[in-house]
Amino acid sequence: MGSEQSHNTHMHRLGLSFQLFFFFLLHKQKVTAPQSPRKPGLDQQKTRTGRTDYQKKRRREEEPEEGTSPAADQLEGSQPVKKPKTRDSQDGKAPWRKSIFDLKSSGILETEEIVGKVVKKSELLTSTIKTFYFFLGVADETASVKLMVCGKDHHRQIKEGSSYIFRNLTQDGIYVKVNASSKVSETKPVIVPEEFEREAERLVYPESPLTSIKDIKSSRPQTHVSVKGTVTEIYPVNKVKVKHKEKKTNQRSFKLSQEDEEISVTMWDEATKLIKYLSVGHVFLLEYMKPNEYREKVSLNSSKFTKITKVPAASSRTCCLCDDSFPQHF
Repeated sequence: MGSEQSHNTHMHRLGLSFQLFFFFLLHKQKVTAPQSPRKPGLDQQKTRTGRTDYQKKRRREEEPEEGTSPAADQLEGSQPVKKPKTRDSQDGKAPWRKSIFDLKSSGILETEEIVGKVVKKSELLTSTIKTFYFFLGVADETASVKLMVCGKDHHRQIKEGSSYIFRNLTQDGIYVKVNASSKVSETKPVIVPEEFEREAERLVYPESPLTSIKDIKSSRPQTHVSVKGTVTEIYPVNKVKVKHKEKKTNQRSFKLSQEDEEISVTMWDEATKLIKYLSVGHVFLLEYMKPNEYREKVSLNSSKFTKITKVPAASSRTCCLCDDSFPQHF
């Protein structure tokens, strides 16, 4: 009986051992079971895909909806971003182009230009150093200006009524100059208001109303005047010393009468050449003369605009002495 119980106990322990052994084998197989093979780079591909999706999402969140402004633009005091001005972005003007109004207000640089209509052109003049020049009355839609132009070529090429671009101008004292280095090119017509056209004309040829000798003596006008009368006496040429000039200047005088009034007329420098065409006893029209008072005596002086026209005695028609045989001074 005792041996039988001992045998049963031994068999029971042996069975438990086998159960534990099989349980251990089964558990080991589950732990060490081979995993299914994976394609190389799959994890990296998923990672990159995930990152790209995230970036797209962030971008969509940051982009403003249509019709709205970015948050930075909605801050108090923020202003729209202005595009830098380019050649064609300044109201159709190039950045170096200047209106005549601005030129008169602030001057002009050699890198700037103006565009305007030539309303009036003077005759070709000769300076004391024998250089040629003339004046232009130029206007645009903003103002008018007087240009001093050097050279015979410009005088031949520039025409009244046409519009031009003036480049590389210089400013010398009161004059805006077109010199040898300046460029002048014709352009499309510039529309000029009537008031600026009249101003441009007066800049070249100031108003010179026809005035009697009596009124010239009594009112002493400060502007240019025109006067008509009979030449009664002509004096020879004198050489006189003038301020601000090294060489002596030519001076020649004559007397002009009108009814019972008489006035002395003095021609200066180049204008003295006009007197050689005068003759005593004939009637002449003098334009753009400057009244002058010295020791309470009123006389007339020539100006750079002075013109002389002979008036035929037998006709009301006037003959302008301005052909090639009669040098005209303005």
